[in-house]
Amino acid sequence: MSSKGVNFLRKQKFIDNVSLFKCPICGKDMGINETRSLVCTDNHSFDLAKKGYVNLLAGSRKDEYSKEMLEARKQVCDRGFFEPLLERISSLILEAIPGFQPASIKILDAGCGEGTHLAKVLADLENSGKPPWGDITGIGIDISREGIQIASKNYHHIVWCVADLARIPIKDGKVDIILNILSPSNYKEFKRILARNGLLLKVVPGTDYLGELRSVFYDQTDKEAYSNEQVIKHFSSSFNIINMEQIKYEFAVTREVLEEITRMTPLSWGVPKDRLDKVIASEIKKITVDFTLVLARNST
Repeated sequence: MSSKGVNFLRKQKFIDNVSLFKCPICGKDMGINETRSLVCTDNHSFDLAKKGYVNLLAGSRKDEYSKEMLEARKQVCDRGFFEPLLERISSLILEAIPGFQPASIKILDAGCGEGTHLAKVLADLENSGKPPWGDITGIGIDISREGIQIASKNYHHIVWCVADLARIPIKDGKVDIILNILSPSNYKEFKRILARNGLLLKVVPGTDYLGELRSVFYDQTDKEAYSNEQVIKHFSSSFNIINMEQIKYEFAVTREVLEEITRMTPLSWGVPKDRLDKVIASEIKKITVDFTLVLARNST
């Protein structure tokens, strides 16, 4: 397909789902005007980019995720680093889908980064061989414009949007499933946009996640040990947890892959160069991948 045709498909996917969105400035309904910009009923306008995403940030926001970091994460994702985790998420969604009433199911990845996690989950659902339940629409939002640009470039069948989790530009009760994978959360907003009985799947690092890197980066500091206890406690104060499980495995690495993982993870932020170099030059052959997957249902 030509680049023109691809760009048309990207834009059309957003246009087909514009009714899900509300203006991030005034909260009013959004529509598409004759120039294919998103315009609310108070005339706040947002351009639909050539690559098919929309920037719905209300004002500027600090973005700590560099293009280099996001590209490294995509490389690590493409190597299968997160595969067992994403397969488990897909299986939980497949178990839950028959319980949903709507013919069209909306899955939002809140804090989607460069989009690979959502694209993989949607591909798993499509290729599951299960009977169809109607349309499944994927929506990815992230505060990082660089991340959304990478996502939109690579995955044309998903709705991509630059947005702030503190002010999600989606109408109340419009999302059936939220994924929140290794990303900040806003539980008040999640509860607002989730449909009644909608699901929230949150993934947080486990105690041993990237332990081989942490032991070098934070040797003999209070950051060498990690606990997700407070994160899960905060989660449970907003949602009723219906399932929680550990997903833990080892991932074989070469020096090239190790360097990609180091660039990908925020654990490396602020780490002295000599410690970064020590990891890359080390004889590490495997990395521990340890997650806690928490599942909750919106009862309100």
